Amino acid sequence: MNLIVLSVNILICLGAAIMALNLKKFKGVMKMMKQISIDQYDSLKSILLLHYLLIASFLVGYLVVLYAVNKAGVDIGSFFSALIFFLGAVFVLLGIRLQKRMIVSLKKTYQDAFEVNTKLAANQDELTRTNQSLKKKIEEHRKTEVTLQRNHDTQIIVNRLLKESLVDSSSKDIADLCLDLVLSLPWLSSESKGCIYLVDEDPDLLFMKAHRGLSDELLKRCASVKFEECLCGLAASGHQTVFAKDIDNRHTIRIPEMVEHGHYCIPIQAKETVLGVINIYVKPGHKRCRWEESFLKTIANTLALVLVQHQSEHEKKKIALRLHQPQKLESIGTLASGIAHDFNNILSGIFGYVQLARMNRGNSRKIGYNLDQINEGAKRASDLIQQILTFSRQNKYKKSPVRLYLIVKEAIKFLRSSIPTTITIREKIQSKAYVTADPTQIHQIVMNLCTNASHAMHESGGMLVVKLTQISIQSKHDITGKTVIPGEYLRLDISDTGCGIPHDIQTRIFEPYFTTKKKGEGTGLGLAVVLGIVEDHNGYITVNSDPGLGTTFSIYLPELKQIAPQPDIPVKKALPERGSERILIVDDEESILSSTSELLEDFGYSITRRSDPAAAFSVFKENPDHFDLVITDMTMPNMTGDMLASEILKLRKTIPIILCTGFSDRISKNRALKIGIRKYLQKPIDSTYLLHMIRKLLDTPLV
Repeated sequence: MNLIVLSVNILICLGAAIMALNLKKFKGVMKMMKQISIDQYDSLKSILLLHYLLIASFLVGYLVVLYAVNKAGVDIGSFFSALIFFLGAVFVLLGIRLQKRMIVSLKKTYQDAFEVNTKLAANQDELTRTNQSLKKKIEEHRKTEVTLQRNHDTQIIVNRLLKESLVDSSSKDIADLCLDLVLSLPWLSSESKGCIYLVDEDPDLLFMKAHRGLSDELLKRCASVKFEECLCGLAASGHQTVFAKDIDNRHTIRIPEMVEHGHYCIPIQAKETVLGVINIYVKPGHKRCRWEESFLKTIANTLALVLVQHQSEHEKKKIALRLHQPQKLESIGTLASGIAHDFNNILSGIFGYVQLARMNRGNSRKIGYNLDQINEGAKRASDLIQQILTFSRQNKYKKSPVRLYLIVKEAIKFLRSSIPTTITIREKIQSKAYVTADPTQIHQIVMNLCTNASHAMHESGGMLVVKLTQISIQSKHDITGKTVIPGEYLRLDISDTGCGIPHDIQTRIFEPYFTTKKKGEGTGLGLAVVLGIVEDHNGYITVNSDPGLGTTFSIYLPELKQIAPQPDIPVKKALPERGSERILIVDDEESILSSTSELLEDFGYSITRRSDPAAAFSVFKENPDHFDLVITDMTMPNMTGDMLASEILKLRKTIPIILCTGFSDRISKNRALKIGIRKYLQKPIDSTYLLHMIRKLLDTPLV
């Protein structure tokens, strides 16, 4: 019996342990249900609590029974105790059975939902990982897009600066453009302030060429910066970028109440030569950024390239100007005999009509005719002088719509007296169309090629043919050996029947200083200058020559189709009304002073005349309001006309002044007008024109 009771006790203990384990399984099932349905989980919490109470009450009751049995001295093997243990064992077995059935039922009910939920949880984890990956890729794409935008903006600025190198811009214009482009970028952490320094004549001094957003005081202090001075000077001397996030001890140029700021100072350098510095302001505390610095370096390198190209083009123009000038002087030397011939003819006519006028003193009609012819001869001499001055003067050329045939005919007329009579000149003008050209340069081309042609026929004589025609070029290869732009052109052919050009040197004839002439007969600049002029006019030139048969130079210039309305030819005006105003005349040439004074006195004006400009100024200074107008020569001893005019205008700003000049490199029309001179006249001056001009100035005074 004792053995049975012991076995039952052991069974009860094992049952309790099994119930506890089943309780753990039940909790697992509830956890699964919680993931599936919160409502069902809450309804089972009371069942779980009941299980806890049953196990606890069973154990407590079991312990109490054992304690009570032992205290009462009841024999452990008695029937009563055996019944108690039997009932406990039954309770345990029923509890185990109930737990198992409940667990199996719950698992069966919610197993499918649990598996789905498990898959959903796995999918959720996968989606979370995918979402994180997408976020990472989106961030990478955003960074790539920002980088592409920066590269795009950088390329636009680089292209714009490179385009500027193709036009005739000043270094200041280039610097202004560069600074505006850089400061316009929204992604650059700048304060929309900055400047660009360039090195000028002094290689160790930076001059500010462009600036934006700087105060007047700062502009004054920073107009020029020495190398190693302040941040820009350090960047220039060190050949490397200088960055400052705020105003530090390197910032040696300061002004009162300077606002806190930082700088990027990027040197502009070509190889080892510093051309300048780009200075960009940044917000205080801004951290140095690698891609910002890289961008600014790219712009600085591009700007250096453009500036070098600009300087190179400037030097080329200076060299070309130096090449043009001796060639023009050489041409004038070649034409000296012809010019002398023309002047002698003009002077002979003037002297002849002077003698006839003296002989015809009693015949007013004949005297009038003689004087008219003298006047015409003087005009021809004046025109000849103007042609020589225009041809030999160093000046900036200006292109305008011109009829090419008029320039060609004028040049041929100019050449006739200098070409030997053994050479026949034949004109074949078949077009009167317009081109955009500088008349002086086209005149120079015709003079040069015709002179060369006459040299080729100097010994044997021959025929010089100048032909002008219109042609249409349909293909870019229509001109032999040239790639051209199709369109309408005027072709100028200058042909001779001279000795021709050997085939082996035809490819070299346009090289500067190449010549087949003997020493002292030519510089070899003529054809090089012609080529430069033609190309500057967007034209082309070809040569066709056979030794012993002659040479033909063909020049193609684009035809101008649309022509602006030309001003009407002025009609010769009648004499103006007489006057009574007081006029001061200053000229060191007595004949001009006397004739001009007599002319104006005959028209009623009160004249004060002086041959010494200093004496004239003294007279004016005594009573500035006494005179109504001043006429002065330009080139005079001790005081030039522009100097006299400047001193007079200091005393009386509104007095009209007429400046007359024969030829002067010191003064030009624009400079004269800038001084305050009302009218600039080129000698010789037509008397009727002078009278009209005086009357116009007196009738329209300055306020």
